[in-house]
Amino acid sequence: ICYSCIYKAGAMKRKFSSSQEAIEFIKKRIQDLKMFQRTRSVEHYIEIDDNNKFVKISGDMFKFSDVLSYDFTVDGKTIKKGGGAVAVSNAIIGGALLGGVGAIAGVAMGLPKNKEQCTSMYITVRVAECITDPKINFVTLPVKVDGFAYKGFMDYARECCRMLDDIIRKNNQKNC
Repeated sequence: ICYSCIYKAGAMKRKFSSSQEAIEFIKKRIQDLKMFQRTRSVEHYIEIDDNNKFVKISGDMFKFSDVLSYDFTVDGKTIKKGGGAVAVSNAIIGGALLGGVGAIAGVAMGLPKNKEQCTSMYITVRVAECITDPKINFVTLPVKVDGFAYKGFMDYARECCRMLDDIIRKNNQKNC
């Protein structure tokens, strides 16, 4: 199996107990990649195939059932965790007032008053059998918190969180 196939299959981020297990995974994943049909997406950040139950995160493809949880982080502060449990008090207040949208909107209340820029915004997704968890990066360079770019990135992040919540909820219903 060539390096390109190993990379495309996302096998470099996986744990395997044997080389045979890795080869079988790569063969199966290459077939799955050919079957992938995007039904929903948020720009280039996340793509979902609802029919075949796959999600692509930062170019790597995973089964819905492999998605365990996620953390949404802004400037080192965890804003939202997992399938909807909000970690920051301001996000809880925002969620109580405005629902799921308010939970992430509540982040703005939690930023220091003198905070003019955001330097990082990302979602870390925990996936079964992964060595490194995939990350969805929205902000990697400083952006003004009162600017259009920041608000746009927040909208993208909110939509990605909704999609991940949906996948995790479906996983939990299936396991009940």
